[in-house]
Amino acid sequence: MADDERADEIVEQLMRRTLLRELSRVVETGGRAATQAERIVRALVERAVKSDDAAVREVFDRSDGRPPARAAAPAAGPRPRIVQWRPSTSTISNEDSSSPSTSGGSDSPAS
Repeated sequence: MADDERADEIVEQLMRRTLLRELSRVVETGGRAATQAERIVRALVERAVKSDDAAVREVFDRSDGRPPARAAAPAAGPRPRIVQWRPSTSTISNEDSSSPSTSGGSDSPAS
């Protein structure tokens, strides 16, 4: 099986090199010299200019990169908010309103 995988890699490399060589080949078109890759890009842009949606998407995907995948859309409508009133845990009582600092003695805290 390793021989089959290696053979597949060799074929892929050969195809890639052949494709790149053909894309870089310069041809004369309409009195202008251009590579095959330039001709393909020019044709794609022309289709995009004529409002071909697939071509427009392809041009922007290739020039700006694909946008990141979106997260799932939240459910429609407002989300509920739950508000609860919690009882106070304060230990202050209304009967003892005097504080130790006002019940005579010196003004110094070290007394």
